[in-house]
Amino acid sequence: MASNPFHDLYLSETISEDALVELFSPIIVDYSHVMFEPGNVIVLGAQGTGKTMLLNLLRPESRLAYARAKLDFPVPKNLSRFIGAGINLRKCGALEFAQHLEEETSGREVQELQLLFADFINCLIVVDMVASVQELIDSGNTKVLNEVGVNSNVGNLDKFAKQLAAEPCWFGALNGVESIAQLNQKLATRIKHYRLFINLNTTQVPANISETKTVIGDPVLKAAQALRNAGVLEEDVKVFIRIDQYEQLTTLNVLDKAFGTGCQQLIHKALAARDGRVSYRIGTRKHGWPSPPRIFKTDDVLELKRDFDVVDMEETFRRRENSRTWIFPKFARDIFERRLKRSEYCRGGVAIDLSAAMGQSLKPPERAKKYFSTETGMRAIIGKAIDDLPAAVTDEWKEYISRVGQFDVLQAWLCCAWLRQKIGSDKKKVGAMPPVPVAGTVPWAKQPYWQKERNHQALMQIASAHRQALLWSGEDDVLNLCGGHLLIFLFLLQHIWDAWLRDNRGAADDEFTFPIDGDVQSQGVMEASIEWRSKQIEGPNARQRKKFVDVLGEHFYSNLINDKSMSYPGENGISISDVELENEQDIRLFLREAASFGDLFETSHTSKKKGEKRTKYYLAPILSPYFRIPAIHTKEPEYVKSAQIRNWLNGNTRIVAATSSLQQPGLWSELDGD
Repeated sequence: MASNPFHDLYLSETISEDALVELFSPIIVDYSHVMFEPGNVIVLGAQGTGKTMLLNLLRPESRLAYARAKLDFPVPKNLSRFIGAGINLRKCGALEFAQHLEEETSGREVQELQLLFADFINCLIVVDMVASVQELIDSGNTKVLNEVGVNSNVGNLDKFAKQLAAEPCWFGALNGVESIAQLNQKLATRIKHYRLFINLNTTQVPANISETKTVIGDPVLKAAQALRNAGVLEEDVKVFIRIDQYEQLTTLNVLDKAFGTGCQQLIHKALAARDGRVSYRIGTRKHGWPSPPRIFKTDDVLELKRDFDVVDMEETFRRRENSRTWIFPKFARDIFERRLKRSEYCRGGVAIDLSAAMGQSLKPPERAKKYFSTETGMRAIIGKAIDDLPAAVTDEWKEYISRVGQFDVLQAWLCCAWLRQKIGSDKKKVGAMPPVPVAGTVPWAKQPYWQKERNHQALMQIASAHRQALLWSGEDDVLNLCGGHLLIFLFLLQHIWDAWLRDNRGAADDEFTFPIDGDVQSQGVMEASIEWRSKQIEGPNARQRKKFVDVLGEHFYSNLINDKSMSYPGENGISISDVELENEQDIRLFLREAASFGDLFETSHTSKKKGEKRTKYYLAPILSPYFRIPAIHTKEPEYVKSAQIRNWLNGNTRIVAATSSLQQPGLWSELDGD
């Protein structure tokens, strides 16, 4: 049986470095050079946006894998003189310190646990830094050693160990260390005692550890400098420290102890050192990075651009108004080709590209016709639309629409909406009917963007009128539905490929033909959308987020379907003023969290009101098939007040007056929906 090349979605976390070299797209590096320059960087992005993939480039294993494959390391040579070390907070065991928290744990005891957490992190990073250097030296790859700037003289490592052990930052914990082997043994023993403690095998750490706790980041700085002083690293070699899945610390604020917040603030303290010997790389989801990022036990905060820079993976790949500047399609096509090259669908060393596999997405007129199996059904829908027009519409106009509908159902439907806009709903303002266009022209000829802005809403209404599901197929549809999100792109392809394999069950591999049938793609897309919605049970406030998304999806669908004049085609999104968001912190944090977990798409935009700053929110495009709404965003979104958002958060679909949300029930209260 043929395989699905997109079966595994999280390859950067599960496969070998050698395999990752084949799958890693260097395109991501072109837009993140700051990652390889001195200074602290916060790498923001939802799950599966490429954070770990990018951070993995800092590991020596990745550099050596490229050398084994005889491929150029994807980082520009002028930026590639660095070593990397670090931890993944979920995997390293540091989160387990919270297991010692109890209701009766005092503030002093919480702080003691946080400082033990800091020392544990220091030890893990120093051990990994030493291991990174040793791996490069043990490889014997002279080319890589020269590129990085590492001296392979093993004696220098012993010199380094002796210098580091003598540093006052250890408070004598490493006394007696004379060699790299002894340093490794001492640190391994210290880490072992910590693991016994965090797993509740002992009730406290040994006194020789609790009385020699190191200051967060200090041993890391001293280790980096000792490597240079001992001649292990050349003076210009940068040292990058990875801390991945930083957002996991937000889950440790249990029993009202704010333990995780304190751990975050300790890491901020390391970044605040502003010491060029070491640069930190923090990988986190957006909701995990606090605003402002406070420093442990102070009123001070980290400053953007001064203490840290940001690489926002979602912003990097987000679609702009000018589609020519959208870089995600190039990235996605490269990822697609790399996956196919490792499968049986690659023949003679050549893999089919995304466009050939998916085909071209249907143009709006062709898509409209696909919703009808017969011309009779199409004429019936247009007939109903004509019958539903306002009384002021003349027979001449109705005949024109009927003629147009015989060969272009989309244009006929748009004509009905255009007339409704022109006539209006207020009988007192009904003016003279505009003249019927001459054959071959449309009434909005002088407004070319009018139709472009309404095509998708019209297609949605046509499909609904004929009781058909929206069609999703072709390269453009796939790219639009993933919204610049790599994991969703692979998720869509996984489901499309599964649907295709089911459709071709029993066929031999060499009998498969491309592009994949559009109806098969639509089936796969719908299955992906349904499953993605079910993923909303994951993460904090999952029930509340699911309720909000469901209410919002129903609201968008209802608005777009019932707006027969298509006066507001942008109402598949909402906008709220930044001032209101600042005044309603619970709403702001909830929306930010929902965007971080991939439920919403969040971005700032220019308000219709001069000088006003606003933020707009759309449902994640992958949810559009489930809610039967367009994935494309046109025109202004719906402007709402915080009171309306609070109402949706409580599961209510009714429209509320634009009053202060302070008059509304609490955000987490339970109300019966109307």
